[in-house]
Amino acid sequence: MSPLLLMAGTLAIVAAPAAPAGASTYSDWEQLTPAASPPGRASDQMALDEATGEIVMYGGMNGQLDPTTGTWTWDGSTWTLRTTATNPGVRGWESLAWDPVSQKVLMFGGYSSSGDGNPQTWTWDGTDWTRLFPAHSPPGRAYGALAYDAATSQMVLFGGYSNSVGGVIRDTWTWTGTDWTNMNPVHTPQSNDHPAMAYDAAHDQLIVMNGGTWGWTGSDWADLAPADAPGDASSMAYDANAGRLIADTGGATWTWNGANWLQIETPTTPTPVINGSMAYSPSNLGVLTFGGYPGGPWTDETWLLSPHPASAPGAPLNVAATASGTRADVSFDPPSDDGHDPVTGYTVTASPGGATASGATSPISVAGLSHGQTYTFTVHATNSTGDSIESGSTNPVTIESLPTPPPTTPPAPHPSPPAFMVGGKLVTVIDGALVQLPNGAPTADTVVGGASTHSGDGAWSVSAHGGVFTSGDAPFFGSAAALTLKAPIVGVAALPDDRGYWLVASDGGIFSFGGAKFYGSTGDLHLKQPVVGVAPTPDGHGYWLVARDGGIFTFGDAAFFGSTGALVLDQPVVGVAPTQDGHGYWIVARDGGVFTFGTAQFFGSLGGKAGAPVVGMTTGAHTGYSIVRADGTVSNFNVT
Repeated sequence: MSPLLLMAGTLAIVAAPAAPAGASTYSDWEQLTPAASPPGRASDQMALDEATGEIVMYGGMNGQLDPTTGTWTWDGSTWTLRTTATNPGVRGWESLAWDPVSQKVLMFGGYSSSGDGNPQTWTWDGTDWTRLFPAHSPPGRAYGALAYDAATSQMVLFGGYSNSVGGVIRDTWTWTGTDWTNMNPVHTPQSNDHPAMAYDAAHDQLIVMNGGTWGWTGSDWADLAPADAPGDASSMAYDANAGRLIADTGGATWTWNGANWLQIETPTTPTPVINGSMAYSPSNLGVLTFGGYPGGPWTDETWLLSPHPASAPGAPLNVAATASGTRADVSFDPPSDDGHDPVTGYTVTASPGGATASGATSPISVAGLSHGQTYTFTVHATNSTGDSIESGSTNPVTIESLPTPPPTTPPAPHPSPPAFMVGGKLVTVIDGALVQLPNGAPTADTVVGGASTHSGDGAWSVSAHGGVFTSGDAPFFGSAAALTLKAPIVGVAALPDDRGYWLVASDGGIFSFGGAKFYGSTGDLHLKQPVVGVAPTPDGHGYWLVARDGGIFTFGDAAFFGSTGALVLDQPVVGVAPTQDGHGYWIVARDGGVFTFGTAQFFGSLGGKAGAPVVGMTTGAHTGYSIVRADGTVSNFNVT
C-alpha cells in the first residue's frame, strides 16, 4: 500500500466550523435514491460531459484501498454502468475534466495497480475511452487537479502526489489538445497532496483551493488571500445554474464571491466525507456529489445541492450623499438579501430631475447636477432576475460649486496612453519612463485594463464586469456594469481629447461613452481567439481590435495593414499600438515579440529574452515604442 493511501485512509472527519457573518444560503442538500448506483468508493472522479449532458465517473478506491475500474454515467435520475470496448484500467484519484477543444472528457494519471501514479492521458467521447500518446507528459501522479480555464483558453493540470518523485508535486501543466506543456510558473500554491480546482465563470478565473486560495493568470499563480480560509477542499465544482463556485471541505460547504469564501447554511448536510467527488448536473440544475470516506465504510451516497429560485435582490442599505462640485457621491451598503443571485450593479437616481448613474460598487457619482439645486438620491440593486425596490432617500445635499471649466490645453496629437496593472499598481509609460497612476478601483484585483489621461494625473480603470473607475482628472461618462454582458470586458481606450472612451469585451463587443462614437464591433462574429485589446486612431474616429492570435479588426477610419492571424505564434498576443501618424501599427506578444505593419518600423523586441511576461506596449510622442513587463520593467526602442 502506498504512503498516499495510508495517509488518505487515516484522515479524521471533524465538525464544520461555525458559519461566518454574511454566510450564503441555498435551499438544501438532498440525498437522492437512484434505481442503480455504483458500489461505495472514495477517490473517484467525476466530470460533466457537456456533449451528452451527463456526468461521467471513473474508477475510485474500494473499501480495501484498491483502485477499481468501471465507467458510470449520471443522467439526472440514475447511474448507469457503461460497457466499453476499451478502458484505462484500474484507477484511483485520477484527474478528470471536460475539454471544450476536443469536445471530450480528458483523463490524466491516477493510482493504478502498480501502487503509484501513472502518466497516461485518455479521452472519453461519450461511448468509449481512447488512450493518447503525446510527445511530452507530466510525471505520473494521483490527486492532481484538472480543469479548463475559459479566461485563458487553457486546460490546466496542477499538483498531486507520487511515490516515485518523492511525495507532493507542485508543478503546473497545460494541455493543447495534442500535447502537454510545463508552464514553470514563478509562484505556486504550497499544496498538500490533493488540491481541488475549478473555473469560476462568475469571476472569470481558475481557482485552486489547496494551501490557501490561488488564481491562475495564464502564466503564473496569484495568492488571493481571502479573509476567511475554510481549509483545503475535498472537491470543488462550478454551479452554472446559481452562478457560484462551490467547495466541500469534508463536512462544510462553501461558495466563493470573488474575494472571500462564504459558508453555505442548509437545513440538511451530507455525510461528512473526504476524497469524494463533485460535478455540476444540468439535468438537476445543481451540484452533485458521490462517494467518499466518512471515517467508516466507503459511502455510496448521491447528494444534490439545489439553489433557491432566484429573485430580485433587496434594496441597498445605509444610503448617504455628499456634494462635490457639480456632482454628488452616493454611498451605500449592499442589500442584506441578494435574491440568491449575485448583485451585478447598482443605479442611483437623483430627485428632482431623475438623473441616474450606475456602477458595480459603492460609492457612485452622479454628475452634471445644477448649481444651487438641492437633491436627494435613492439606490436600487440589480441581479440577473431584475431590480430591487428603491432604497430610502439620502440626506439632502445642495450643489454649490460652479462647474469646472473645460481644460484649455489642446489635446495631444496622439491617443491617450494605455495603462496596465503591474504589481497591483496602475501604471503607464510617459517619455519612456514608468509612471504610476491613481487608481479609482476599490481593489486592484478587479482591474483588467486602463487608460491614462494626457496629463498623467488621472486614469480610467475597468473591471471584467464593465465597471469604470475614474481618478484624478479623468471624467466619468458611464459604464457597462448594469448591462448583461455576453463576454467579460478586457480593456478600455480613451479619445485623444479625454472626452470619452470605449470598453471592449473578449468577444469584440464595443461599448462607447461620452464623445466616443460606435463604429462597429465583432460581438456577433465567431472569433477563433478572444479579443485582448483595443487602440484608437490618432484622431479618435476609429479603432483597431486585436485578438489573442494577432488577428486585427478595423472600424471607422482605422485601416487594415495586416495581422498575424494566420501565423503560429510562440506566445499569444497581448496588445496593439498605433503608429504616431495612424498609418500602421505594432503588435506585441507575451514574450515581447514585435510584429510591424503599415508605416510601423521595427526597432527591436524582447523575443527570446528571459524575463517576466509582457503586459503591453505604448508609443513614443514622436517615434518608437516602449514594452512593459509584468514586473514593471520598461524596454524602450527608439522612443522620442
